[in-house]
Amino acid sequence: FGVIVPRAVPAGQPVHRFVWFNDQNISRPSGRDMARARLAAACSAAVFVASALTVVAIGTTPAAGYEFRHEVTDDFDCDGVRDHYWSDYQATVGGAEIAGQFTIRYSRGFTRTYSQATAGIPGTPELWDQFGETYTSYDKNGDGCADIVVSAPTETVYGSEKAGMIWIIPGSTNGLDTSRTVAYHQDSPGVPGGPEDGDRFGDSLTAGRTASGAPYLIVGAPR
Repeated sequence: FGVIVPRAVPAGQPVHRFVWFNDQNISRPSGRDMARARLAAACSAAVFVASALTVVAIGTTPAAGYEFRHEVTDDFDCDGVRDHYWSDYQATVGGAEIAGQFTIRYSRGFTRTYSQATAGIPGTPELWDQFGETYTSYDKNGDGCADIVVSAPTETVYGSEKAGMIWIIPGSTNGLDTSRTVAYHQDSPGVPGGPEDGDRFGDSLTAGRTASGAPYLIVGAPR
């Protein structure tokens, strides 16, 4: 992986780290989209998560030019029309307050609500999970369907409170396919670091495709 830090860090200020993951051979990030990455990650640590979580070293300073493009399509049922996302991250689910859920209104006319109580989505609804607080989407596998990425920044992970977790749910012609959901946190294979109290992994998200067509995902963790 590559780590990007500011050229000069004022005394007492945190170093903003950018750790990059991708499953394609991408050489370097770029100027404008690096600025987007910094904004999306709230000037915090960030990671790229791609389809195979293969680490690619891409240098230690941003390159000139514009390689990374932000594009949220939200077409989860593959009909070429944007679907609509509603977050209800303070919802009570299965008796757990503020466990969180989200709803997709599909362009085909049907509506579905998803939570950690939905079959195929890893985890269980718990107090203050805030599942669905943040989301983004991108076509991770190039099948023409947008895949949604949702987070629960206050999810407890192996006893660490508010460590955070994200879920990638693939789109399909029938809408989001929860049976193929994959969850990641900072103790997942290939993800640097470890879950700690207050990390809030998934606090911010952004995604898109590079100029060469490779998918990317940025996950922000303020600590």
